[in-house]
Amino acid sequence: MGFLGGLFQKKQSGDPLAALRERADENPNDPRLAQDLASQLKAQGDLNGAHEYARRAAQAHLTAGFATKALAVLKGAVVWGQPSMELLQDLANVHLELKHKEDARGTLIQLRKLHASAGNKAEIGKIDAQLLELGPSR
Repeated sequence: MGFLGGLFQKKQSGDPLAALRERADENPNDPRLAQDLASQLKAQGDLNGAHEYARRAAQAHLTAGFATKALAVLKGAVVWGQPSMELLQDLANVHLELKHKEDARGTLIQLRKLHASAGNKAEIGKIDAQLLELGPSR
């Protein structure tokens, strides 16, 4: 029996997804709960919610000192659909923390395009400064 099945048996009258969301919100440092919820939300077509909980799972991994696991979660979430600006910024930050300059550059360029299409000039300036700090590409 899966995790959601176990939750459903414990809460016969409730929605298993709501129960999982409640547990994930109560335990913000448990990346597994947040990642499970992100997967379930993605399966239901709620990409915004899925991206939010994937970001929470990544943050929990970072807090625990597992930047590589955080990177894997964020990379997986990016391919689910149009990534949010926050998700891309988190991904760029983890790439930078791990000293993956070229991957960070590609993510920052993608993020810059999103900010440009939204007309966020201040954010574009910040991203341009980060790109300058990275230096020339290979």
